[in-house]
Amino acid sequence: MTAGTTAGAAATTATAVAGSTPATARTPEPVNAARVSGLGSRVARWALLYVAATGAAQTLLLWDTFARPWLLVVALGATAAASVLLSLPADDPLPLAATVAVAALPVVNAVLLLPQLDPAHPERAWAFAIGCYFGGLLEVRGRPVAAWCGGVVALALVLVWAHRHHATGEQTAAVAGLALGAYLVGALWRRMLNRHVATIRAHRGEEVRAAVEEAATRAAVAASSAELRTIGAEAQSLLERIGAGGVLDDRERADARLLEARLRDRIRARALAQEPVVGACDRARRHGTDVLLLDDGAGVRTLPAPVLQRIAGLIAPVTDGRVTVRVLPPGRDALVTVLVDHAGRVSAEALSATGTIVRSADPQF
Repeated sequence: MTAGTTAGAAATTATAVAGSTPATARTPEPVNAARVSGLGSRVARWALLYVAATGAAQTLLLWDTFARPWLLVVALGATAAASVLLSLPADDPLPLAATVAVAALPVVNAVLLLPQLDPAHPERAWAFAIGCYFGGLLEVRGRPVAAWCGGVVALALVLVWAHRHHATGEQTAAVAGLALGAYLVGALWRRMLNRHVATIRAHRGEEVRAAVEEAATRAAVAASSAELRTIGAEAQSLLERIGAGGVLDDRERADARLLEARLRDRIRARALAQEPVVGACDRARRHGTDVLLLDDGAGVRTLPAPVLQRIAGLIAPVTDGRVTVRVLPPGRDALVTVLVDHAGRVSAEALSATGTIVRSADPQF
């Protein structure tokens, strides 16, 4: 065995360990869309209450222009309550009870305001405009269907108002445009927000994948380092003897060949390179038996103890010839096959996961 063989064994071991490290990706945490939009925050609540306050100021300024201005005070109270509900610090979609209340705000404000609104002064429909604005924001909070239901009813009330007050088309459009514009802006805002949230989720998914890959790499490096330390401990004394220029006697050469065979087993069939199989292979090889361990088990790391004991029992009596042990790919009725060519007789056994013989016949595997 040479130092090059050991280096090759170490490299192959590292590759094998890295390839078999499980990397189970976690599902990225959901993005809180309310926090992305900012509507579920205390700042948003104060901003919405400020909007309601501007309506209160306008009510005072126009108090004498309405037949029943106290109804606008009721509309103002409903708007303030909707400000609190619309800015609830909950994730989207907004809770159902709050959704119903905010969706009804433009309808309530239309009922309270429109009957006393002069078609000649559509700009005085501030309460209706604020209600529709809040309805549009309801789309941003993840409730577009409820928002548009309220908006459609509010628009219908505008048409009723225009008919009863003989409003012109321009006057009707001025009031109806308040509602339609608010809901269209809400829909556009919601669309932009969805794209923003999708981008955030994509970035988080990439971060999770990168973290999983990094963890897998670290685990592979740690496992490889442990494997290399084990190999180094086994081969160190012999390599030092060779490096010092010492001459190996027959026993030491036999030990070197045995060590090299063990290293090959660890690389090609890690699941089989366990006791008591290792000890049985050592004894068989010292008698001149050619032992070949193969692993086609798709990354199987360990085998059940009964299987290892049964394999060792089949290898131990062999003193010449050849033994081939193979871990089978998944989906087979057997876990391991053992082929023994000894004293001119060939036998084969297939073992289950419990170590029992699945079949024993001429080798046709």
